[in-house]
Amino acid sequence: MITEHYMFTPIRKNLIETPGLAIITIPTLLLGSWAFYSFISDYSNIKLLYFLLGYLIINIIGVTAGLHRYYSHKTFTVSKWKERFMLWAATLAGQGSPVWWTALHRGYHHKHSDTNKDFHSPIHGFWHSFILWIFRINQSSVNFKYAADVLRNKDAVWFSTHYTKIWVISNIAFALISFDFFLYFSMMASLITLLTYNLANSLTHYSILGYTNFKTRDNSTNVPWLFPIILGECWHNNHHARPGNKYFGIKWWEIDPAGLFIKIFEDIQ
Repeated sequence: MITEHYMFTPIRKNLIETPGLAIITIPTLLLGSWAFYSFISDYSNIKLLYFLLGYLIINIIGVTAGLHRYYSHKTFTVSKWKERFMLWAATLAGQGSPVWWTALHRGYHHKHSDTNKDFHSPIHGFWHSFILWIFRINQSSVNFKYAADVLRNKDAVWFSTHYTKIWVISNIAFALISFDFFLYFSMMASLITLLTYNLANSLTHYSILGYTNFKTRDNSTNVPWLFPIILGECWHNNHHARPGNKYFGIKWWEIDPAGLFIKIFEDIQ
């Protein structure tokens, strides 16, 4: 049950007061669902190619490597051009600006994991943690002090300031190149990224669904049967116990594709 009322806003009110929901989130959900249906009902190799490219750029590079492991947890280093590419890819995901995403993840999901101050914990209910929190969250409740170092990064601030414009302009450009490219590279890949990350927020915080390698203060759990859907993010207990690790697997068979990608993508120190 949701008890921290200052953190949440009625959905109808939020739809009016939060432009990003109408401009980015709802179109992504609707067009992404349409793209997924079209992909299944009328499969073609080019659609698959567009989606896989989008999944690599938006999910792996933008959200998993960029927002999660680079900005939120500082687990590796990259050159400026790689960082700017990650920022652009993260913007395409439509999950919020880099500063906002980092502050939310660090200051609430990790600092207060599975407490009333964790915006998307399943202690508020499964459907809340899976999708409804996006529409309920009070944007002003996220304190940017938890992303103070990101606020000192001029590139991250620029992408955060122009987040909505960059998303819109990029997607218009994709649609002009090819409407199919727009649908499968951007909309479908963004939808799958959003849903898989919300599965990580929800199902990996039910202790009965998996196992733990570490004792933590929260309900984070490793859920191996989710691996085909959320990849290395399924080793969630490992991550909460050691958030500074760029590779989430601990045991030899806990494979983390994004962690392997980062080892190739990062700059050698």
